[in-house]
Amino acid sequence: MKARFWDGSEDPCPHDERGRPPYVTLRAPDRSATSPSPKVPAKVPPGSATWYLSHSTHERWRGKRNVRLRWVKAEEGDEQGSMELEWSWQEMDRDEVQRVRVAAAASEHRYVVLGTGKEGTLEGWMIETEYGIEDSSGEVRGDWRSSWLVLFAPATGLESAGVDVLTTRLRIEKETRRMYVAKASTVEQIKDAFLGMDTDIPKDLLSDLFEVKVDDERDQDELPKLSPKEQGIWSPGDDIDETKINEPKSDCWKCVVQ
Repeated sequence: MKARFWDGSEDPCPHDERGRPPYVTLRAPDRSATSPSPKVPAKVPPGSATWYLSHSTHERWRGKRNVRLRWVKAEEGDEQGSMELEWSWQEMDRDEVQRVRVAAAASEHRYVVLGTGKEGTLEGWMIETEYGIEDSSGEVRGDWRSSWLVLFAPATGLESAGVDVLTTRLRIEKETRRMYVAKASTVEQIKDAFLGMDTDIPKDLLSDLFEVKVDDERDQDELPKLSPKEQGIWSPGDDIDETKINEPKSDCWKCVVQ
């Protein structure tokens, strides 16, 4: 399955990951990963990225849609101010966006990062660098892959333990126009990696994993914008952003998946 863009061009990194090495590695809380992997951060990666909730085991997200997570300033306009984690969502039958914030210090105790990385495995001739993806000719292009994140929240007096699966991209199926977040291969690899962790977390926790609904009824100004570096991979007319935009009058989309 490849991402196809409005002009017919294809994502150089196919979505079908069968036969490729897994790209998901999880680390049990306070323990090292059983296989070599980049260091897992202690908290949600900083930055301006918007994380879209794909799957969860938390009951609080049942009956919700368009759930997002991002870092925001505690005080608007305070450039040097502290940051907070903001969850936002919509009820199934309401357009209003609801929000709740968690202070940065509290979030480090509330959420444990089990793993984070890029969705997709690079071809053997591709090299990941700090500037992007380098091919065999030495040409460097922006990294077109979205990021994935797995959060574990230990049980509290008000809520049982749970897992959230998020990515930085929204996707659309070509045939059905159904919107979704994480690739199926990402979700399956997360399940497998979770079962393989040496941890006291119950192995059957992900048996309650459910997909969280996403649609196009969130304000467009909340959608992530590509940085100039990311835009460098394509011209403005055929960039690789898979986030859905407004449907134009003609029957075409910025990007769909087939």
